[in-house]
Amino acid sequence: MRESIWSISPRWKTTYFLLFSIQSLVGTGLLSWYEIAQRTEDSAVETVLAIISGMAEVGIAAAVATVVTTEVTQNVMVTGEYLRQKLVEPLKEKQRAEGRAQGRKEGLAEGLEKGREAERAAWDAWNRRRMDAESNGEPFNEQPPSLGQNSSNGS
Repeated sequence: MRESIWSISPRWKTTYFLLFSIQSLVGTGLLSWYEIAQRTEDSAVETVLAIISGMAEVGIAAAVATVVTTEVTQNVMVTGEYLRQKLVEPLKEKQRAEGRAQGRKEGLAEGLEKGREAERAAWDAWNRRRMDAESNGEPFNEQPPSLGQNSSNGS
C-alpha cells in the first residue's frame, strides 16, 4: 500500500505524525534546556543560533526514531498475526474438535441413558401387569418389552 519504499503507509500516517511531533517537541525542549541552562557563557544570540542549528539534528533523530518505531511495531503486528494463525488457531480448532467429539459422546451416552430409563419403565409396567394378572389368576400372554419393539437395541 506504499507509493515508494520511503513513503509511510496510509494506516500509519497519523501515528507517524503524532510520534514525530512528540519526539521533535521533546527533543527541542531538551536542546533548549541544555543550551539555556547548561551553557550559560554564551550570549543570547549564540544560544538561539545553537538551538536553531540543533533543531535539524533533533528533527532527523525524531524522524529516524519514528520510522524505526512504526516499522518495528508494524512488523511485530504482522509477525504476531502470522504466529496466531499458524500456532494459536490450530490449537483452538483442535480444542473445538475435541469439545465437539466429547459433546457428541456425552450426548450419545445421555440418549442411551434416557433409552435405558424408558426401557426400564416399560419393563416395570409390564412386570406390574404380569404380577397383577398372576395375583388375580388371569392368564398373561403379553410379550416382554425388549422382545417386542426394542430387540434391535442390543441391551
